Amino acid sequence: TNKNIQVPPGVTISDIRPSDLRLHIETAQTKRAPVTPTLSGPLPERTMVVVTPSDVRIRAVQDDLKKIAAVTTEPVNVSELIAKGKVKAPVVVKPEGLKIELVEPQEVTLSLKQEQP
Repeated sequence: TNKNIQVPPGVTISDIRPSDLRLHIETAQTKRAPVTPTLSGPLPERTMVVVTPSDVRIRAVQDDLKKIAAVTTEPVNVSELIAKGKVKAPVVVKPEGLKIELVEPQEVTLSLKQEQP
């Protein structure tokens, strides 16, 4: 009704059309998704990358959650990872353009681990 709509002083509402609105409201859902690191450069032999934490929590409407193709990181240079031992990298949800409400955590730590022979 007109009484339910707030307007600035001096403004009056004479009529509202249409008087009924049809709304479609989606509730947010949450899911966990594994993070795949994006690396720039080759890894040394028998070396693997460890992602900590290995997955992230994502909250979005159900239709957008279904559209998530991958959860990766910003590219990390392997030589920097070798030199530092650990590198923090922002998380990237693909495809871009989805209405993501939350990604937690927003960054992960990449480190190297030697595979056993």
